[in-house]
Amino acid sequence: MAQTVISPSLYPTKQKHGRAVPTWNYVSVHIRGNMHFVHDPAWTHETLEKLTAQQEGSGEEAWSISDAPEDYIQKMLTAVVGLEIEVISIEGQWKLIQNQPARNRDAVIGALGKSDDTNKTKIGELASSCMTEG
Repeated sequence: MAQTVISPSLYPTKQKHGRAVPTWNYVSVHIRGNMHFVHDPAWTHETLEKLTAQQEGSGEEAWSISDAPEDYIQKMLTAVVGLEIEVISIEGQWKLIQNQPARNRDAVIGALGKSDDTNKTKIGELASSCMTEG
């Protein structure tokens, strides 16, 4: 979930008519399903290899499970329990300044993009993406 408060001071139209209040912008996804624990070390090892490759990428500095001693990895695997979720339903909801005029949306997206707060920058990116896609 990404979330942030949008200050009315970011809206250029506030200067014109003053009709603006703080609002909460967010993106949320809820997944419901049946959860299963997997206690198979081979499955866990394979899943962790895939996850590591996905997250580390393929650069020169990318770490892989094979970089660590095998006995260490085997010991660490005993502390990991795999988890599978059989998805039954997915629901998503968002509020991303879509109810504001383009002038305000552009100002908010610009301000959020300059923030050091990762929630603010993520909301700005998502709002920008959604507004350009229609």
